[in-house]
Amino acid sequence: MPEESPIRVLHVEDDRPFTDMCKEFLEQESSITVAAEHDADAGLRRFEEGDIDCIISDHDMPGRTGLNLLRAVRERDSDVPFILFTGRGSEEVAAEALEADATDYLQKGGLEMVQLLRNRIQSAVSEYRIATSYAEYKTIVESIHDPVYVLDERGQFTYVNDAFLELTGYDHEDVIGHDPSIIKSEPMIERAEGELGRILSTEGPEDTVFEVEITTAGGETIICEDHMGTLPFESAGFEGSAGVLRNISDERHAEHRAAFLEGVVEATGVGIAVYTADGRFEYANSAYATLLATTVDDLLGSFVWEHSPALDPVRFDDYWASYERGETREHVATHERPDGETVPVRTITTCEKIHGTVYHFGTIYRRDRE
Repeated sequence: MPEESPIRVLHVEDDRPFTDMCKEFLEQESSITVAAEHDADAGLRRFEEGDIDCIISDHDMPGRTGLNLLRAVRERDSDVPFILFTGRGSEEVAAEALEADATDYLQKGGLEMVQLLRNRIQSAVSEYRIATSYAEYKTIVESIHDPVYVLDERGQFTYVNDAFLELTGYDHEDVIGHDPSIIKSEPMIERAEGELGRILSTEGPEDTVFEVEITTAGGETIICEDHMGTLPFESAGFEGSAGVLRNISDERHAEHRAAFLEGVVEATGVGIAVYTADGRFEYANSAYATLLATTVDDLLGSFVWEHSPALDPVRFDDYWASYERGETREHVATHERPDGETVPVRTITTCEKIHGTVYHFGTIYRRDRE
């Protein structure tokens, strides 16, 4: 974990010797630095310059009181810790301070009260920084369009963003406090637990990406990539995990459709090929390779004219380039097998542009010799 930055305290106090004594005592803690001002107006100006983590202020001072300063600070920052540390206080002043949203109210005393003040400063600033960090990260997370989730050490949801709710179809209250079984089957939960175990192992990765199926409130199954990591922790031990889901259902469906169409192409028994704009084989099915007594791997990357001795490479290039987009031509030709045997064929070729790239698509049939 990164080392905490020093706590920057602004002490507003008209009693200079008391200010010096507090500064010396507070700065015995290496984590605290103290800047002093001796009236409320100067203190407010110093606060407005920025870089202050906590304000401690006397109440009875010339000009503005500590309560006046508190109200002015709260107009500018509703969260920065403000501790009223005064010598002559009353229950009425304490009540007004807390009503004005002071972080704490302490009466001056000996070193034991300054020690208490130091403890209150450290506690208040720690809470302030955590709240500020949470607000910053929450803003960042909410700006992410992918679904984000956080699970505690018990495996229950403690946070999800709007994109998560939109993906799953659940309301916020349906998810928070529940475990992932609300959206995952038992096998999917076991897969996630296994991935989490890898991260937590001694030599495991810092994070992991795996495929998981999410079941929405409406019963739809959505395939997602889960980008998961653990929440930062030290001596307290494992505190939970967080992840980002990416909906890859469309990608998987496209892959399945492509695999289905490839299966159809392979099952037709007709030679089918895709050629590049310069006449090389981009794709060929097994029926095409079988017709030429070769393999698909041998065809891929080779030129069409390499398999037909009657074709002149230069004239072929001109012929191939003469196709108009969407034009289909039918020809008879003779192809040569590796063993020298010739095969009379009939070809039907169409030229099309796909995603800006020109391809020729062809089918090839064995024909009877004339």
